[in-house]
Amino acid sequence: MFIVKLLKLIYKYIGIIVTSFVGVALILSAYSNHISPNYIHYSAYLSLGFHVLIWVNIAIFIFWLVQRNKIAFISIVVFVLSWGAIYRYSPLNVTNNKYGGGDTIKVLSFNTCCFAKMHPHKKDNPNPIIEYINGQDADVVCLQEYAMGKALNSLRKNELDKAFRDVYTYKKVFLNDNSYYESGLACLSKYPIVDATPIISPKNTNGSIIFSIDVKGKILKFVVNHLESNRLSSDDRVLFNYVTENISKSEELMGDVKRQIVRKIANASRRRAKQADIVAEYIKGIDDYIVVCGDFNDTQQSYTYNRIRGNLNDAYIDNCFGPNITYHADKFYFRIDHMLYGKGLYPLHTTIDKSIKASDHYPIITTFEIK
Repeated sequence: MFIVKLLKLIYKYIGIIVTSFVGVALILSAYSNHISPNYIHYSAYLSLGFHVLIWVNIAIFIFWLVQRNKIAFISIVVFVLSWGAIYRYSPLNVTNNKYGGGDTIKVLSFNTCCFAKMHPHKKDNPNPIIEYINGQDADVVCLQEYAMGKALNSLRKNELDKAFRDVYTYKKVFLNDNSYYESGLACLSKYPIVDATPIISPKNTNGSIIFSIDVKGKILKFVVNHLESNRLSSDDRVLFNYVTENISKSEELMGDVKRQIVRKIANASRRRAKQADIVAEYIKGIDDYIVVCGDFNDTQQSYTYNRIRGNLNDAYIDNCFGPNITYHADKFYFRIDHMLYGKGLYPLHTTIDKSIKASDHYPIITTFEIK
C-alpha cells in the first residue's frame, strides 16, 4: 500500500515538473520575439522552436485531460500566458472579411527561387513561375529572387521583359550582378510606380526596397523584403534530414549539428535583426497606406518579424485559419513569408497558394480594400 502511494506521488511530481518545464519553455518562446539575437542569441532558437513546443504542450495537455488529472490546469495557464503567440501561429478566422464597397487591389508576394532556377521561358516550354504570376492577374506583384542568367541556356533578360510586358505596364527592378547571373528584388504593377528607393541595397539577392505606387490618386507604399538567409549548404541540409529521420542517432551527431547548422542560424539571425532595425526605422510613421511583404527568412515568432511589424497588421493573421507554411524545401517547414499592412487598407482575402511547386516558397496573396 505504501509503495503504491509512493509511486503515485512520484508520478504526480514528475508530471508537474515535466509539464511545468515544457510550459515555461513555451512561454519563453512566446515572448522571445521582443529580444534581439544581438543581445541574447538564444532568443533565435526559442522563436524557431515555438511550433514544436506548442504541439508538445498540446499533447501533454491532452494526456492529463484524458486522465482527468488536475495537472492539466498547468497547461491551461501556459496557453493563456502564451495566447498572443499561439494566435499569431494559428489564427482562427472562419469567414472572410466583408467588402465595404471601396476600390480593391490584389497583391502577390513571391520568392521565385530565381524563377525556378532560371528555367528558360519558351513558347513550347514556358517558365512555370512566369506562367503562374501572369495567370494570377494581381495588380501589384512583389518578387524576391528576380533573376536572369547570362548563359544561353538560362532565363534571359529579354525573355523576362517580354513575358511580363503585356500584363504589367510598370516595372522596377533592383539587381545584384555577378559573373553568371543577376538577382534581386522587383515590383510589377498595373499602376504607375512613381518612386523606388533602396532601404537595404540588394546584395546576394537579399535587400529591402520601398516602392511608391499611384493607385487611383492615392500613393501606396510597398516595402519588398528579402532578408538574410541562413545560408545552409547542401551538406547542412543532408545532415538535418538525416538527424530528423534518425532520432536515435541525433545525440551523437549533435556536435556536427552545432558546428554546421546552429552556428549559421545564430549568425544569420543577428544579421536579420540588424536589417529589421533598419527597415523598422525607415518605415516608422508610415502606417496608413503601406504594405510590407516578402521573404523575411524568419517566422511570425521572431524578433525580425516583430520589429518590422511594429503597429502594422498581418494579413494572414487577420484573414486565415490555422497554422501554415510558406517555405517547404528540405523538411524545413515554416511560415517565413509575410504580408503586413497599414490602417488605410482592409484585407478581404488572403491565401498561401500551394498549387505552385516550382519554387521552394509558396506565394502569399491578399486582396485589399482601400479605405
